[in-house]
Amino acid sequence: MAQSIAQKSSLKGCSSTFRHTHHHVRSKLHSLWLMGEVDDNLLLQRTLLKLTRLSWSKTYETLSNAFVYVSDCTALDLKTDHVNHALPKATAEGKSQSLWQAVLQLWQDYRTWLTRVCSLCTRLTECISAERAAEMMSRGKADTPTLFGMGKAAFRSQVILAFGLRSALQCNWQELRSSAKSNTQCVGDAHVLLDVTHLLQELDVSDDGTKPSGYHTQERMREVFGLGEYRHAHARNLLQLKLCSRREHWATIKKPVV
Repeated sequence: MAQSIAQKSSLKGCSSTFRHTHHHVRSKLHSLWLMGEVDDNLLLQRTLLKLTRLSWSKTYETLSNAFVYVSDCTALDLKTDHVNHALPKATAEGKSQSLWQAVLQLWQDYRTWLTRVCSLCTRLTECISAERAAEMMSRGKADTPTLFGMGKAAFRSQVILAFGLRSALQCNWQELRSSAKSNTQCVGDAHVLLDVTHLLQELDVSDDGTKPSGYHTQERMREVFGLGEYRHAHARNLLQLKLCSRREHWATIKKPVV
C-alpha cells in the first residue's frame, strides 16, 4: 500500500515537472520570437531533445501551441496597427497595399522564426517523418503535418483567417485584383499582388488530418481568396507587373517638342 502511494506520488511529480518544462519551452520560443535570441540556444535544443525522447507527441503539441500563440500575437499587432484605427480619407488610397505589406513583413519575420525553431528540433522532425511514413503505409496518406507545415497552417488560421482580419484582407485582396484587371494598377500594387499570391500559395498546405474537420482551414482560405480560380495568378501577375513597369517607364520619357 505504502509502495503504491509512493509510486503515484512519484508519477505525479514527474508529470508536474514535465508540464513545467513544456511551459518553459513555450516561454523560450516566445522570447525567441520577440527578441530574435534566447539566453542559451544550446540548452533549449537539449531540452527539446530530452522532451522528444520522453514523448514526441506531447512535444509536437507543445510546438503546435507555440505556433498558434505567436500567430495570435501577430494577428493582434495587425489589428491594432492597421485595422482597428480607421485611416483618414487622404490616406485611404494606399490602405489595401499597406495592410498586405504589413502581413508580408510579419510573415517574413514569422517564417524566419519558424525556420529557427525547426532547426532546434531535429530529433522531433525525425519522429514526425517516421510517423508520416507509417501513416502512408497503413492509410495511403500522411495525416500528421510536418513541423514546418504545422507552423504555416497556424499562421493561416490565426492570422490570414483571423476574426477581424479576414474580411479586411479579403476586401483589400479584391481591390488589388480589380485594379489589375482594369489595367489601372501601379507597379507598387502589382508587386504587392504578386507577393501576396506567393504567400497564399505557400500557406496552401494540408490540414492536420489527426484533428476534427472543424479545425481545418485549407479549403476555407481557398474559398475566401478564390485560389481555385487563381491557379495561373503567378503568370498573369508577372505579365501585369511587366506591363505596369513598361507603362510607367514610357510615362517618364519626355515627348519631343514639335
